Amino acid sequence: MTATTAITTTANWIEEATATLPANRRLAIDTRRAPDEYRLSHPIGAVLVHYDGSSFANRPQNNALVQDRDVRVTATIFARVHDDGGMSAEEWLEFVIDAVAGGEIAGSRRARRHAYVLEDKLVKDQGGVRVYRVRFVFPTTYIEQDHRS
Repeated sequence: MTATTAITTTANWIEEATATLPANRRLAIDTRRAPDEYRLSHPIGAVLVHYDGSSFANRPQNNALVQDRDVRVTATIFARVHDDGGMSAEEWLEFVIDAVAGGEIAGSRRARRHAYVLEDKLVKDQGGVRVYRVRFVFPTTYIEQDHRS
């Protein structure tokens, strides 16, 4: 799994989950903007999905470089604080976690082939908008390019 595939997979899983909600209760989902520069314009909120790095561990192999790769993807949730009966910022956080955690990673050769949560955190609460960050890990395998099938 590449960084781009992990971002796309995360965004797709969140989009599939939000598709079950009424259209007027859905968050926007964006994979192109950086959270530090983002200004919320959506009436409910938004989820920004971006690559957050990888860690690698070597595996002994005879003729090829093979490594365990943990790809990290972060979903930053911007949710407006409101009293209209919609989901709270904390409920959106849990909604995003439920949409991604446990998702099976296609083609993973690792024993643990499901995305999982590394951490979540309240980033800021300002101007009627709460911002949460949740980091997911996608356990995959990196194989030297000449030995991929």
